[in-house]
Amino acid sequence: MVPQIRFFIFLFAFVFSIISSGRGGRLNNTNAIEKEALRNIQKQWRITTWETLQSTDPCDRLKPWRRDGENAWINCSCNPNNNCSIIELKVFEMNVSGRIPDALFNLTNLVNLSLGTNRFSGGIPSTVGSLTLLEQLYIDSSGLSGPLPSDLANMTSLKKLWAFDNDFTGNLPESIGQLTNLTDLQIYGTSLEGPIPKNFSALTKLETLKLGDLSGADSNLSFLENMKSLFTLSLRNCQVADEIPTFLRNFSNLTYLFLGNNALSDLFPSEVLTENKNLTTVDVSFNNISGSLSSNDLRAGLSMNYIGTSMNRQSDSEPFLKCIEMESSPCTSNYP
Repeated sequence: MVPQIRFFIFLFAFVFSIISSGRGGRLNNTNAIEKEALRNIQKQWRITTWETLQSTDPCDRLKPWRRDGENAWINCSCNPNNNCSIIELKVFEMNVSGRIPDALFNLTNLVNLSLGTNRFSGGIPSTVGSLTLLEQLYIDSSGLSGPLPSDLANMTSLKKLWAFDNDFTGNLPESIGQLTNLTDLQIYGTSLEGPIPKNFSALTKLETLKLGDLSGADSNLSFLENMKSLFTLSLRNCQVADEIPTFLRNFSNLTYLFLGNNALSDLFPSEVLTENKNLTTVDVSFNNISGSLSSNDLRAGLSMNYIGTSMNRQSDSEPFLKCIEMESSPCTSNYP
């Protein structure tokens, strides 16, 4: 019996050592400042699934908020000694109200922060600039207001910024032009004012740029010239008073181009259509542009909307324009 007892003692000790090493996720040790920050956030936002944060470690792998796909999700990064930091936080579409607490910006190891589709009040605290490791920030449709803080310039690791459908006011800040690692920038449906800052020209890694609904001073399109990585470009209702630049013909990745509802003028450069073989959607509606498009310009698979302009098609122009007026989607070159 003694050997058997020794075996079970050894087995128990072995299993316990695995759990203690963190493979079972029970003895993680989260950074004390971050742990306290999460507990303060839980109290203010009243997230019910986080209630046990007050007595357990946030990086415990067995807790529901650690499961992949969970909303009100917390993700951690732990070193071999099981010392952990919070790197991802998702509180999406949870009807959370109130202000964003300063405690949030004590989570300085965050890489991904998703707070979209909530009912926050007030603005973004200037302490947002402490999140220097952040790569993705989603604050779309979150109820935020006030100016976008200049401290955003400190977030130089940022690759994605979605800030659309909020009541932001003031000027579209030049500080965003310092975020040169951005690949996806979306700011529209706000009360921000233009012009689009000239230093946005430094954002040459952008693959998606969606700006819209800017009031105030006019903008021009010269800042776009070196953004040749763009796949999606949308500048809707941005008070753009300019010609459509011919350099857009060199944007070989571009598939979606929306310049509608601006003050664009002069001739539409047809080479933008003929030389960008990947373009599938173009909308230049409600601008002061003119020009004549041939059947070669409007190739198969290209959807183009130019209602509200002085442009026309060289043949069958009236049926084509009627198509735009009658259909919910833009016309294609295949319209009979």
